[in-house]
Amino acid sequence: MFSFFKKKPPPPPVPDALTAPTATPAAPTPPATTTAAAAPTPAPASAAPAPGAVAGALDWLRKPFGAKTAAAPVPVAAPSVGSAEPATAVPALAHPATPPTTALATAPTATATAAERKGWLDRLKAGERIGTLLSPERGMLAARKQWLAGHLQTRGTLVLDDGAVAALSQGHKSLLPVGVKLVQGSFRRGEMVVCVAPDGREIARGLANYSALEAQKIIGQSSEAIVGLLGYMAEPELVHRDNLILV
Repeated sequence: MFSFFKKKPPPPPVPDALTAPTATPAAPTPPATTTAAAAPTPAPASAAPAPGAVAGALDWLRKPFGAKTAAAPVPVAAPSVGSAEPATAVPALAHPATPPTTALATAPTATATAAERKGWLDRLKAGERIGTLLSPERGMLAARKQWLAGHLQTRGTLVLDDGAVAALSQGHKSLLPVGVKLVQGSFRRGEMVVCVAPDGREIARGLANYSALEAQKIIGQSSEAIVGLLGYMAEPELVHRDNLILV
């Protein structure tokens, strides 16, 4: 229980500087006996473009003109062996933008001379069939009927009798003054009028050959009486079948 009163052991003895062993000095290296001059350090060769720069330039050429491309990283050339210079960036190959050539600019143009044109006329006169004939999709009468159907605004109404209704709807004939019973509205020559049955049903539409005032004088009369009633006869029909469309 009284172990802490024990005496500590003395520290190890420190060797004396006089008795410590001394290190043997290394033998000096003899100088070189050769007198040849040192070989000069070769200059570093110029760094060639990295393969990535050439590939990037080829990809740029393959893309269409005007396309937006992301900026490619600048390739870095590795330093040559034995050189202490740091790595340098090699700029990518630059190519001027060439505008695209259109088909119109590159297409060959054919120009006929006066002699060639004269030869064509002679060949046409001789009955030779040359050139290209472009035919319309529909005839002139069908196109006129379609144009008449597009007229949405009418100026007057003609009330027909049963005979005129049958002549228009079944016989596809012109409307004569004798088949009209009543004139309604105010219209001039060449304006659109509506042809209706006695019950008010719309039969056709067409361009009137006479004005409303003139039509009121000639309705119910034959075509031969138009000259005596008006003093002239523009047309024997009140509405011609070429200017009439059935509804």
